[in-house]
Amino acid sequence: MYTHRVSRAMFVALVLSCSAAGTFADSLASLLDEAFNGNPRLRAAERQWDAARQRIKAEGGLDDPMLGATLERENTRMSDYMDVEYMMSQQFPAWGQRASRVDAARLRAEAAGLRYLEAGRELRASVAVAAWDLWLAEQRITTLREMAALTDDLTESVRARYESGQASSADLTRAQIEHATLTNEVANLERERSVSLAALNALLNAEPEKERTLRDIEVPELNIHQPADLYAAARKFSFGYRAAEKDVEALASEAKAARRERRPALSVSIAARQPEGSGSIEAIDTGIAMNLPWIWNGKYKGSIASAEAERAMADATRQDEWRALQQQISDFHAKYENAARTASVLRDAIVPLARQAVEQTQAAYMAGTGSLLDRIESQRTLLEAELNLHTAIADRSRALARLNQFIAPIQDAEAASGAAGSAPSN
Repeated sequence: MYTHRVSRAMFVALVLSCSAAGTFADSLASLLDEAFNGNPRLRAAERQWDAARQRIKAEGGLDDPMLGATLERENTRMSDYMDVEYMMSQQFPAWGQRASRVDAARLRAEAAGLRYLEAGRELRASVAVAAWDLWLAEQRITTLREMAALTDDLTESVRARYESGQASSADLTRAQIEHATLTNEVANLERERSVSLAALNALLNAEPEKERTLRDIEVPELNIHQPADLYAAARKFSFGYRAAEKDVEALASEAKAARRERRPALSVSIAARQPEGSGSIEAIDTGIAMNLPWIWNGKYKGSIASAEAERAMADATRQDEWRALQQQISDFHAKYENAARTASVLRDAIVPLARQAVEQTQAAYMAGTGSLLDRIESQRTLLEAELNLHTAIADRSRALARLNQFIAPIQDAEAASGAAGSAPSN
């Protein structure tokens, strides 16, 4: 029975090690569909983009025309008047000012669209990370249960040897302690799994206890490994960074509009007079007027300086965000490569050697040439190696999910949304 348990544990570990580049594409795809349909933060980003697009029309419009009428009198009696003058006037902004404001609104809308796509990518990465957290919790529970079963078999073997006088009571106590310890660790990990499950369900806008099923299949490797290439990809495909660039462009257009406010604005008017008792218009007056923005020049200088300062601040913020993005990419890339290397060493060398050590110490103990402590220690070494393998697989996949948030080419759905702009797709 013990040999059967060891073979089963080795098979489980082998399957896990072969999925070092794995994920749960079928289940992950359905989780992402659920997240994109129900996540309120993503919906809010989409509504913000819609609102920004509507503001383009508002900035492109003229001021409302003014309509009015004047009664001309020779005295103060309200019932007596000489004629009625009907008036309409329309104000036109300074030349080029409206175009600058429309450009600024358009750029703001483009930035909002890019932030909507960035919210989608951040959600995609967060769901993948949360799903890998859940996967890791489940694999750790499975491994610990296998080890607890092995320890249960070991305890029965020790009990049989004790009853036949081949083992001491201390050995039986040690085996029982080890089994109780592993059983308790399984219970602790099951509680941790519920926390991981709740974190995933929160992203899906679902109840915390809703169960999820994950399946393992192979996923592509990271194709870019040089930091310079990663940074270049991020400049093209990081929607958050591109949104910051659009903000700078929008503020530059607003600064241009502020400078154009110093140009005179025109007001065109037309008036028609109808004398008392007359059934027709007998006189029409037309007029044109303009403001004199050079008299109170200080206020225009102030608005221009304020707009330029806003643009400079946005540009500084963009540069700071770029440095922070480079740091994140460097961090996740290092985590990806370290985890990939660690998983390879564990899968190819450490875990097989640890399994071999368990078999050797078990055989030595049963033959009476080895100690139970060596047997328990070897199993603990194998347990640690397999848990480390699971962690390395998850770390690698989580880091890759975060990297793809910044460097992955534009996807078909992102291009179809119309929010990606004219950035290259590969």
